[in-house]
Amino acid sequence: MSSSGHGSAHPDLEGDGIDIRKILLVGAGSLALFAICCVVAFFILRHQRAEYEAAGTPPEPTMMGKAEIGIVDQPDFDHDTRLEEWKAVKQHRLNSYGWVDRKKDLIHIPIDKAIDQVVSEAGNQP
Repeated sequence: MSSSGHGSAHPDLEGDGIDIRKILLVGAGSLALFAICCVVAFFILRHQRAEYEAAGTPPEPTMMGKAEIGIVDQPDFDHDTRLEEWKAVKQHRLNSYGWVDRKKDLIHIPIDKAIDQVVSEAGNQP
């Protein structure tokens, strides 16, 4: 350790164990690999473009117009009525009578009736 007149206890940087040459070699190697990959990608793209130009017309898109491509919805937003349909089904369920499980004699009732029933039962308890 070298001591300066200011009382600093920082060690010398000469013996810190970092090999700058290795860092520079890894960086240069990474850049070279990146450049090689760019050149390969360029030639692949040029080859594909030449095939399309030789065919005269680009291939027809096979997925065009489908409602879902992969896991991504592709709806026409102006004509997409799925949300309204979903809300209508849920509203019908909330405002109607029906069976939940016939074997257990379990039914569902309209939400307004259920709320009134719960409130009246809570008001009757001491």
